[in-house]
Amino acid sequence: MDIQNFVGSLNFTASGWDLFVFVFFIIGTGFCVLRFGRDRSFIALLGVYISLALADRVELFENISGLGISGSFSGMAMFFLVAVFISFFFLSRSPFTSVFNRGQAGSWFQSLVISFLGIGLFVSMVLSFLSVNEINNLSIFLRSSFVEEKARLFWLISPLLAIFLLKEK
Repeated sequence: MDIQNFVGSLNFTASGWDLFVFVFFIIGTGFCVLRFGRDRSFIALLGVYISLALADRVELFENISGLGISGSFSGMAMFFLVAVFISFFFLSRSPFTSVFNRGQAGSWFQSLVISFLGIGLFVSMVLSFLSVNEINNLSIFLRSSFVEEKARLFWLISPLLAIFLLKEK
């Protein structure tokens, strides 16, 4: 893709989502790299995958709790965000984390790649909760980069491939 076309496709005025996603990527990736490091970024990524599985079955939670969250973007996004935080909290305190904690800090590049792909997966999943009308109001860049089926598949698979390719020998 040509850089001029890429920059030209970003729309920071129409919906506000482009600017929000851009800033979220920079701040989120920077925070994860500086605060988490490689091992905790792996754990946070695992929390996103667990939360995705839970959000896919939100009807079960609604039947038990009586909450009506599956019909609204804000309800689903809040459910997903809370599930990510709870998953990360429990995973970071479980014996399972000894798999990741080998006493090595890991390189900043590994942390950067895992954090970037984890943030991308998070954004893709949150944007997927939008209604069809709201998705149609997103810029072409956001739809093609995060919401369309190929983009969602990329964000689902790429963190796993990165972990495999970045493993230490």
